[in-house]
This record gives sequence, C-alpha cells and structure tokens, in this order.
Amino acid sequence: MEPEVQLLRRQRAIAALVPLFVMSGATSLVYETLWERQLHLVVGTSQVSVITTLAAFMAGLAAGGFIASRYADRVKKPLIAYGVLEGFIGLYAVLFPIIIGMVEPMYLGFADALDPSPMMFATFQFLLMGLFLLPPTMCMGATLPLLARFAAITSDETGRSVSRLYGANTIGAVIGVGLAGFVLLPQLGLATTTWVTAGGNLLLCAFALMLGNRAGELPEADEPPAPTQGGSAPPWLGALALLAFIAGLSSLIYEVAWFRLMVLTLGGSAYAFSTMLLAFLLGIGLGGWGSGRLADRAWSNGGVPGVLRVIVGLQIGVALTAWGLMWTYNELPIFFVQMYSTIAGSSELLWPGKLFVALCIMVPPALLMG
Repeated sequence: MEPEVQLLRRQRAIAALVPLFVMSGATSLVYETLWERQLHLVVGTSQVSVITTLAAFMAGLAAGGFIASRYADRVKKPLIAYGVLEGFIGLYAVLFPIIIGMVEPMYLGFADALDPSPMMFATFQFLLMGLFLLPPTMCMGATLPLLARFAAITSDETGRSVSRLYGANTIGAVIGVGLAGFVLLPQLGLATTTWVTAGGNLLLCAFALMLGNRAGELPEADEPPAPTQGGSAPPWLGALALLAFIAGLSSLIYEVAWFRLMVLTLGGSAYAFSTMLLAFLLGIGLGGWGSGRLADRAWSNGGVPGVLRVIVGLQIGVALTAWGLMWTYNELPIFFVQMYSTIAGSSELLWPGKLFVALCIMVPPALLMG
C-alpha cells in the first residue's frame, strides 16, 4: 500500500479515537460507581467499599500505565491491543458479580477461623476485594500509553494529540459520573447498567479492531536519546517522576479536602458526591484537552528546561488559586441559602445550583492540574 494512503488512514484513526476515548472514560467511571455499590452490598459498610474501590482504581491505573509504557514502543498494532483491552474490561465487568460471590466465603471463613478485630477484618476485606479489582483497572491504565504510542508515530504534534486523548478520556469520565449517578443506576439498576456498560466496551473493542486493521503496522519508533553515563537514565527523568508523584499526591489531597468542604454545604448524598466528582473531573479534562499546544510550544522553545518552567508555573498557579479560594469557604453556606431562597426550593433548579457551587470551587485549580 502507498505510504501516503497508510499515513492518511492513521491520521483519520487518530480523529476517530477522540470520541472512542470519550466513551472509554465514561464506561470506566460507570464501573467505578457500579463496583463501589456492589462492594457496599457485600462488605456492608460504605467506608470500606469506597476506600477499596478508589485505592484499587488508582493502583490499577498506575500499574497498568507503568507496565504499558515499558512495552508500548514494541507493539506494532497498538489499536489492536487497545481493542483487546477494552473487550477484556467488558467481559470482566459482566463476570464481576460472580467473582464477588466466590470471594465472599473466603473472608467469611477468615472471620470464623481467626475471630479478627474489626480493623483486621476490614483490612483483609480491603486487600482481598481490591485484588480482584486490579485486572480491569490495570487494563484501563494501559490504554493511554498504547494510544499515545500510535499518536506519537502518526502525528507531528505529539503533545497536542496526546493531550486531546487525555482530555477526551477525562471528559468521558465526567459523562460517566453523570450517567451513573443520575440516569443509569436510578433508572436501570445494577445488573442492567452492568450489561449496558459492558456492551459499550465491546463496541469499543470492535471499532478499535477495525481501525487497527485499516491503519496497519506502525514503523519503528525513533531511538531515545543516548544515556548520559553508563546506561543510566537522563538526570531530569527522576525529577519529572518526583514532580508527577507530588502533583498527584497533592491533587488527591485537594480532592478529598474539597469533598469534605462541599459536603457541609451540598449534603452527603450519592447525588451530591456525583456532583462534586463531576466538577473536579470537568476541570481536569478541560485542562488536559487544552494544554497540548502549550506543551509542544514549551518543548520547541526550551526543550526539557522549557517544559519544567511551564510545570513549575502551573503548580504555582494551582497553589495560588486554591489558596485564594479558601477565602470563599466561610461564605459558601450563606451563598447556598441565598441561592436556595432565590429558586424557591424548586427541585429542577436545585441540582444545577449545587453544580454551580462545586464548579466555582473546584474547576479553577483543577483546570491547571489537568
């Protein structure tokens, strides 16, 4: 096949991947909500189920991304690999209620045999249940490195292409939070929502396999820069890893703190939680979507030092924005009461009003985080 025709097909595949990755992000967040509810029904406490689900998701995404990043450059057809991962996630989601049913006698037997303390029993539940959430979450984490590999080979604007994929995935997560919390679970229930979402994964699998077959095999990736000394990694790589670790740590601390703050105003219902999570993810997604050109420009103008300067500026912006918003915290209850009085208790306007409050607090710093 003509190289120009093959390149054109790959470029069209990148454009098609954006809506696909939106859908992928949506299904992932629907699963997060689904699995938290299913674990809640089994373990009996929302605290253990929420902590287990969040920890397993974060650990699985990190592990999947790390493993895939080591092998993505060797994959000749990353879209095919991506499709297989999406298919596995959907099949695992259908089997998850059966898996949980098989696991339940294990921790009940642990309780009967050892008569553990409540803390020890909760820890055992956390480790056991979390272990069975790792396979699908690791597959979710592996999807972005594979698609980033495809985008880096196909497009000259790597930063822009990858940022669009990241932003699309996170905006899809926003859609998934809204669908799961306000539409699917209230209207369809756990079982039907699981089947509908798994069907979405299988559709993603089919489309990705079709795109992968049309795009063909990718050429070899460019050789990485030569190591500095004796095969060691470049000195700035460790600094980037440390920055990423601290940025992720602080982002999740902010998220938990804002949730605790907003609960005092918006309430602690599942709908309020979904509203706050939607606002946070919206800021992350919009920031990720729009930062690609900034990344490419920083790299072109200054290389690694230029990128690091931009990262430092963004982190300072996050800190200053979060600090500035602290001065509004004491006014939030008063603002919410005034807003509630203005809408005269209308249930149709109450949720948009809550969302507006959450957006004002979370989106500005989350935009810079993304």
